[in-house]
Amino acid sequence: MSIGLFLDTCNLYHCIKHKYGSHKKVDFAAYHKYVEDIGRVVVANAYGARFNKNTDKFIKSLEEAGYTAVYKEVRINQDGTRRANQNVNICLDSMGSAVKTVVLGSSDNDLVPLVKRLKSEGKRVVILSCTIGQALEKEADVAIEIPYTFLRGK
Repeated sequence: MSIGLFLDTCNLYHCIKHKYGSHKKVDFAAYHKYVEDIGRVVVANAYGARFNKNTDKFIKSLEEAGYTAVYKEVRINQDGTRRANQNVNICLDSMGSAVKTVVLGSSDNDLVPLVKRLKSEGKRVVILSCTIGQALEKEADVAIEIPYTFLRGK
């Protein structure tokens, strides 16, 4: 079974932080390995925002774990809020992928229309995230909460 893996690293960071505290982080290598055990990963994209120079180290670790890092600069709005939403890129890349199964690493309910669209195209959709919203869980073929074993930190 061919799999496309599309992770929103910012969403995962915030969901894990909300549930477990800032001391816990996703072990992206373990995440990738888990998905490899399900089937053949042909696309593995990790999306996020470039906040500072530390981001480069994180991107390097993602690439070493088998991901293609799709990162963009943070946009600062007039009100001072930061924005670097990658949902459009996740949608375009996942819809354009020639895979049988799409694994979404996000709990963002804004992705519900994407899930519906992917399923209408005959793709199986798996959500592998933390604190998955009811709407997203309902639409997916399978929704899996990230196991505690995927986390690292004190």
